[in-house]
Amino acid sequence: MNGCSKRKSHRLLKPVFELQQSFPKIQHWQGAEILHRLKQKEKDAAVIHPCIDTWGDYAQCLRRYPATSAARCRVESDRHTRCLQQHGRWKPSDSLEALKLLEMFKVFNETARFKYPPPPVHSLVRGCAFPFSDPPKK
Repeated sequence: MNGCSKRKSHRLLKPVFELQQSFPKIQHWQGAEILHRLKQKEKDAAVIHPCIDTWGDYAQCLRRYPATSAARCRVESDRHTRCLQQHGRWKPSDSLEALKLLEMFKVFNETARFKYPPPPVHSLVRGCAFPFSDPPKK
């Protein structure tokens, strides 16, 4: 008999263990700050335009040689133009809004600045009929 199939050995033990402790919820601004820091650390290459490197080289050449940029920056200009033509239909990837996802799971503590929206009425009364007028008198 391994540990996974072991039955409870005492009548006071629960058949399945669960976390009974309810942990305090974090503040909304703390969650937003944590997610902002995670986004800064995980700069995704799919979000950045593929021609950003060629644009940086071209802009640096323009700043370095402002008077003679037409002659000296021709190679960088051609590279950047070619890259823009290759990636003309590029669009950034759709990103998931993590803050909205955490709000959906009700992770945050409600404060004066942040309150969860009330649940919609139609989901609460689905399948029921409530008369909103006085019943007809006999």
